[in-house]
Amino acid sequence: MSLRFGGTHCHASGLVHFHECSSLNSVLFYCPWVYVGITGAKRLIHKNSWAFPFIAGTLFFGMCGVYESQGPMMGWWLWPKPDMMVKAGCDIWQNGDLNDDTRGLVSSKHAYDALFTRVHGCPALAPYFHFAFGWGIAKAYQLTSFKGNPVLLAFIGPAIGMIWDPPVRVLVNLFGIDQTGAAVAIMMIGILLPLIVGPNLKVFDKASADYLLFSIPLINSMFFAYNAVFGFGKEVIPPNLTIFVVTLCLAAVLFYGRAFSVIGTSPKPQRVDPRYKGNGGWLDRLQKDAHASELDHTNTPPYFFVFLTIIQPPACVAIAKACGVGFEFAFLPILSHTIMFFVSHYILGTCKYFDMTGEITFFPLIVYSHVTYASGAPSHVLTTALALVWCTRLGIFLGWRIMKRGSDWRFDKLMKAPAYNCFGWVSQGTWIFLQGMCVWKSHVGEGFELNTLMFVGVVVWAVGLFFEHTADMQKTRWNASIRSGQQRAWISEGLWYYSRHPNFFGEMTNWLGLWLASSTGLIGFVSPFWSWFFLVFTSLMLLEKRIDKKFEGRDDYEKYKSTTNVLVPWFKPGKKKATKPSVPKAKSAKRGSSRGPSKSASKVSSPMAKVSTPRKKPASREASPKVTSRSSSRGPSKSASKSKSKSKFKAGDTRSLIKYEKGDRVEALYMGEGKAMYPGTVVRAKGGGFYDVKFDDGDRDKDVDPYNMQRLT
Repeated sequence: MSLRFGGTHCHASGLVHFHECSSLNSVLFYCPWVYVGITGAKRLIHKNSWAFPFIAGTLFFGMCGVYESQGPMMGWWLWPKPDMMVKAGCDIWQNGDLNDDTRGLVSSKHAYDALFTRVHGCPALAPYFHFAFGWGIAKAYQLTSFKGNPVLLAFIGPAIGMIWDPPVRVLVNLFGIDQTGAAVAIMMIGILLPLIVGPNLKVFDKASADYLLFSIPLINSMFFAYNAVFGFGKEVIPPNLTIFVVTLCLAAVLFYGRAFSVIGTSPKPQRVDPRYKGNGGWLDRLQKDAHASELDHTNTPPYFFVFLTIIQPPACVAIAKACGVGFEFAFLPILSHTIMFFVSHYILGTCKYFDMTGEITFFPLIVYSHVTYASGAPSHVLTTALALVWCTRLGIFLGWRIMKRGSDWRFDKLMKAPAYNCFGWVSQGTWIFLQGMCVWKSHVGEGFELNTLMFVGVVVWAVGLFFEHTADMQKTRWNASIRSGQQRAWISEGLWYYSRHPNFFGEMTNWLGLWLASSTGLIGFVSPFWSWFFLVFTSLMLLEKRIDKKFEGRDDYEKYKSTTNVLVPWFKPGKKKATKPSVPKAKSAKRGSSRGPSKSASKVSSPMAKVSTPRKKPASREASPKVTSRSSSRGPSKSASKSKSKSKFKAGDTRSLIKYEKGDRVEALYMGEGKAMYPGTVVRAKGGGFYDVKFDDGDRDKDVDPYNMQRLT
């Protein structure tokens, strides 16, 4: 006997037919969905963690959301009509008074109210409740320590998940938010909360990959995506719903691929100084987590790159239609970059021009959009001008840089596998289309006069351009000062002192300003959002991973990371500059005395004699002896050389024997004061064994005693 508690909807008969309209008709779908959702969550996070039910709910939503959203239009089930009738003439058993209604399958008042708001025929709360049910089932397992009857818990779980219903009703009744917006807002909090503030997701190595379980969400996603784009759903499913389906399918495949270790492998554990845990920012944690999930030819099979490549063109065309822009903005960049893939891989044999080709394609596409669609209104002219300035500057810089370098390590590995290389080039075409959305949307819309929002956008755009250009130039000069293959430190001067990636911050701010200036609303916001998303998960991730590999575990590097934001420049406690002690005007204080005390000076107590002991070095380094006298460090005078004064170096300390050359990276006390040592560069090797040092924050110190400095390795 099939049970109905509330008469929410009527399931069509499928491969299994228990009864007309019975939910058990879908048992072949729900059973594997629940199993892979719970199993995937257990592989991603500890089953006793508070975040476990949220991860399980997210995975369950990834499987069910695409099913729910297409169902009504595809005729897979029926929802209640305004008269609360689900299906007339259906004699399925219902609970309570509903069973006495002879009209057929009817809905309860509570169920109808919850399902009243529809989006493309689907109740707005249907996908939301699938997330809630996944959460509830995982919570039921968690409460019983995974020892209860799995079938019973699968039925109890949805009842527990119903606690997600009151928050939606509170937002609707108290704040006047529509049901769709309330459900989306609460569900996004539930999805993002464990990813941002929860424990880091676990990653297993390739040896533990479970291809069998991964095949379930893969086949599920491929079926529903194909149905929406090419199958029966092509004629009945609107473009914006198609975008949702394809996006959710892709996200589900990536998430489940990570859970079952098909995509990404665990990084080799690296030693991290326990004194520095990082600044704990969510972006830092996101970066660390993304490092382990990087897709490349070494951890991802070619067929998966083929799949990711072929779904991009139809998805982009569907997005273009949904956003009301010409399909050529999606089609042309992908087509041109597909051609570039064949040229680079099979003719040139190099991908070093990968970066600059994005701007080479972007520029004519902006011009084409303006000439074809823009009306010459001030808003159109402003948007075009800002976009072309950004594109021209970045294109010239990237072209000049690659010509000077001759290669780019980020793209060299694209040549290792054709499928991987093709995916990279097509993805750049997708980047051009999505990045320029506010430009395309502005041109196809009605133009208007300049307003306050546009001026604000121009200011924000200019700030972003300043940060991007200045940071690029600072890093270019810094790289030029280092011999190839001898990088012993990282850039931490200028804007890079306040942010680890100020150029990327400038890029994102630039597009935020361009979006404001274009006044294209929510659709145009795709541009700044995509700029952030693409940079964080491509260039920024690769650079952070590369520099971590070089310097992670070093005390100074961990300190820099712990005090410096990833993106947003922010002030931080700088080093305290030591004030120069007042020196009495005596013969012993002459400038020449800095080379070594005179006969008289050796008899005078110098105020420079009190120099604080340098900070203790890490255990792996030899402890530094104390400096007892600043004057004695300059070298003994004639009278001092005749005396049997004790050497300033302890027995076995070879610090005074170390020789430095111009350009060597060191850390040194500032003006010989305090305990903290700061990174810098030797700018001059002087006679008598002393050195001039320029610190990374721009300060300089002259005549630095080698005893107060040490080499950075």
